[in-house]
This record gives sequence, structure tokens and C-alpha cells, in this order.
Amino acid sequence: MSHVQELYRQEALGLISSREFDRRFDDAVEQDMIDSMAQRDLDAEYEAYIREAEKEYYEDIINSMPPHDRKHELNPGRMDLKGGHRHNHIRNAHKRMRKCHVCDDPIVWGCEVISDWTNAEFMCRECCRNDAKDYCSAVGIHFGGVTFQTRRKKK
Repeated sequence: MSHVQELYRQEALGLISSREFDRRFDDAVEQDMIDSMAQRDLDAEYEAYIREAEKEYYEDIINSMPPHDRKHELNPGRMDLKGGHRHNHIRNAHKRMRKCHVCDDPIVWGCEVISDWTNAEFMCRECCRNDAKDYCSAVGIHFGGVTFQTRRKKK
């Protein structure tokens, strides 16, 4: 509670007279101003302390990293030119895989569907099965399933 508020409370309770209130009021206002400036200084010091502590914390984290990770942490826009077979072979293999024309899922080698009556070479089995169901239901034939001929690996 501020000094001025305390004066108002004391006057309302009858603990001090109005003359005493008038005499102490200027001192209470001045004391409140001093307290607010001191509080501002404390807040500024606390914020500076927090900033310094955060800086030390992040420096400790960065210094504990391996050199490669530290290099990228300090310069986030830096490209990692290290790569090749060891790092990218799985991603490159996925890009080389054939994709189903319908659902755009990768088709694993040996699981492509070979069909004479549909153009289904680049369809996965699920899409080919759904396609056959649609054809059968359009013609009115009961769909009993599909036996797939699959490509074999060349020796």
C-alpha cells in the first residue's frame, strides 16, 4: 500500500486529524515518487540480470555442442554441404521410386501390377483392386478378387 493510501486510510478511521493529514500529505506524495523510481530501478536491474543469465545459458549450451552442430546453430542459414551416399541414399531412393498414378504412393520394385486389360503398370495393388471393383460394378459382375501378376527381378 502506498504512503498516500495509508494516509487516506488513517484519516478515514479517525486515527489522524485533517490538519495532520494536510501536513503529512506532501511528504507521502514525495515518498511514493521515490519508491516508484526505486522500483523502476529494481525492475531494470532484474531485467538486465535475466538477459545476462539467458545469454550465459545459451552460451553454455552452444559450447557443449559438437563443432558441426555449433556451426549450424550460430549460423542457421548455412547450408550443410556434407552429404552423398551416406546421408542421402534413403531419400534419393524414395525419389527414384515409381509412384502410383492414382494415389501418388511409391511403388516398391516387384509390386507393380501388370495387366492386359487396364493400363495399370504404374498403379499400386490397392488402386488396381479398387479400379477392378469399379469396372465390375459398372458392368454388373460380382467382384471376387484380383490375382496379380507381378514383375520379377531380372537376373
